[in-house]
Amino acid sequence: MLQIKNLKVKRDEDIVIKNAELSLGVGEIVKISGANGSGKSSLMSSIFNVHGAEIEEGDVLVNGKSIRGIEGDEIARQGIYYAVQHPPVVKGIKTVQFLYKAYKNFHPLSTDNILVWRERLEKRCLEYKLNISLINDELNTNLSGGEKKLAQLIHALAIDANYLLLDECDSGVDAENRNLVYNFINKQKEEGKGIIFTSHIDAGKQVSVDREYILENKFLTKNK
Repeated sequence: MLQIKNLKVKRDEDIVIKNAELSLGVGEIVKISGANGSGKSSLMSSIFNVHGAEIEEGDVLVNGKSIRGIEGDEIARQGIYYAVQHPPVVKGIKTVQFLYKAYKNFHPLSTDNILVWRERLEKRCLEYKLNISLINDELNTNLSGGEKKLAQLIHALAIDANYLLLDECDSGVDAENRNLVYNFINKQKEEGKGIIFTSHIDAGKQVSVDREYILENKFLTKNK
């Protein structure tokens, strides 16, 4: 269980979110809607303690254990993957090696070598109709904005976390690939993952959302 309790979030000395409450179980999808600039990315960043979003009050719990204020690597070890809104280009880092290292960080007891892990990832990409060539280069290099979003879905498959934070995962993606994004979210739910995704796009019935929240005027309100 991932829980957000009475969260107040600060960015650049300004309070951007107040009294946020949210829970996410395994096999559940939670959508956070809101206009651009409403604070959705700040909320996601505060959970992962990155990008200058600070928790001023409240807590974030994973299976009853607080992760407030700890480093991103340690948060990841609690089984959380965070796909950012604007994936950075990192030259000099081979994506496959980076992801395998991240996988071992998530699953320190795994004995899979990189070849076994890569073969399994290729099969998973086929299941999800994702093009594994998106991770053949250096991290996010030579990819369009939409391709970077799809590459992050492959990253999530590669790491195999329990909880996924997907920030604006359907933004900047064309209609055909948006269907791949929604298919990914639904299939991950079927596999028992817990997913929070933010969006300002109405996905209609394409995503099997369990609960939807609206972030507006600094407050998170349950909509569904």
